[in-house]
Amino acid sequence: MVGLAWLMGQATGNAAYPMPTRSAANNQLFMPLVENLANWPNPFSVEVEIGANVKSSGTVLARAQELGVGSIRLHRRLSWRLAQPNLGDEINFGPFAEFEAELRGLASANITPMVTIWDSPLWATAQPKNCSAIRQDRLSHFATFLTAVVNRYKTPEFNVHIWEIGNEVDIDPRAVPAESFYGCWGNADDKTFYGGKQYGEALKAAGAAIRAADPSAKIVIGGLITHQWEGSPQFSYTDRFLRGVLSTGAGPYFDVIGFHGHFTYYNQVLDYGSAPYGGWSNTDPAKNGPIKGKISVLRSALNAYGINKPLWLNEVSMGCPLKDFDGSTLAWCNPTPQAGFYTAMADHLPRMMVRYLHAGVEQFVWYSLAGAGWRFSDLLGSDNQTITPGFTAYKNLIAQLNGANLLPTQVNYASGVEAYRFNRVGAFVEVVFATDNSSKTITIPQAQFVRAIDRDGNVISPQFTGGNAQISVGFSPIYIHRR
Repeated sequence: MVGLAWLMGQATGNAAYPMPTRSAANNQLFMPLVENLANWPNPFSVEVEIGANVKSSGTVLARAQELGVGSIRLHRRLSWRLAQPNLGDEINFGPFAEFEAELRGLASANITPMVTIWDSPLWATAQPKNCSAIRQDRLSHFATFLTAVVNRYKTPEFNVHIWEIGNEVDIDPRAVPAESFYGCWGNADDKTFYGGKQYGEALKAAGAAIRAADPSAKIVIGGLITHQWEGSPQFSYTDRFLRGVLSTGAGPYFDVIGFHGHFTYYNQVLDYGSAPYGGWSNTDPAKNGPIKGKISVLRSALNAYGINKPLWLNEVSMGCPLKDFDGSTLAWCNPTPQAGFYTAMADHLPRMMVRYLHAGVEQFVWYSLAGAGWRFSDLLGSDNQTITPGFTAYKNLIAQLNGANLLPTQVNYASGVEAYRFNRVGAFVEVVFATDNSSKTITIPQAQFVRAIDRDGNVISPQFTGGNAQISVGFSPIYIHRR
């Protein structure tokens, strides 16, 4: 449980951000209106917190459409405690009128909702707090609740077919507040499975009920926190927890492993997606850093039980916390971040996502589009309207990769340059960046070159010489379209 308190975070809201400017020397902007190609499995999502909303009349939904996301995660909306506060009560959907208006808004925008189930009533919990594992003798009541929920919200009016059971479930409830919106299922006293078996039993009951009500539903394990390594040769709490879940035979009752990855800004131009800056340092290169490390933990547990499931990074951010892990104030974040943070977040977002795509992750949820106010990671300002540089970078990433095959190959251009090639019909698009804060030059045969786009959608003009196109590449990712 050590080190988990920082996750609660504190933030005072986001300042307003100006629209990105175009340089005088390069005044073209390549930012097409995002119209996702038919049947393209858009992997890019955001969460919208309860401090905002995605009702059809709101600015947040309009910004989500502009961003081009295919889905939106809605957490803290659907509370079992509010629907059935007392044992024997009829399930009451009255408290969810605002949530239902949001679902109608998403349906009108053709954006897929991803909904979490959370917040158990005290009569159903193993401890006298809402954030606690569900008692074994109350799992049938949980299944009955889920049956009613799925039957109501699977209709075209609401169009919910993706259900996440809890949020960051691999945290001991003693490490979080009594009514926490994350955690609740971990058990530090369980040295073998960290409480994973009790969550596995609940997942089996939930999965059976959801599938019976909606065979097309997709069931997601509740966003594993994958917080830290526990040391070598053991893995993290998450490893033990997930093995406990799988040991119950829960494999057939869920479809996706959700996991989380929150990165911290330290007032420098750094590769925050790698070790040591992103944590998860390991002497094994195949496990070094948060991307390889987290995936190796999850895959190792799945492989141990002969199970293969997709991985979704269903909460990811870069944040600027007010205080460091030791409680000291971070001057570059307090009371509001310095400008370098927003540039770092805009650089980090596409770098991190293409690396995870290359590692086989199939879905991403940036936390948050609006409403969180947590560590300044929202893509919109505190007015839920003004865009940040991160919004522009994410919008451009989605636009550039629209229609591409989402399992890229890595391309070796030059020392210090990292590049990922995505196949498109009759062409390629490559995401290219320097591994450190330096400038490199790459060369492409002119006959293969189509265009180059910078992080924010501006057209880059290469140097043409000797039948080649030469392009300068820096820390900020660029996009190269080629034949």
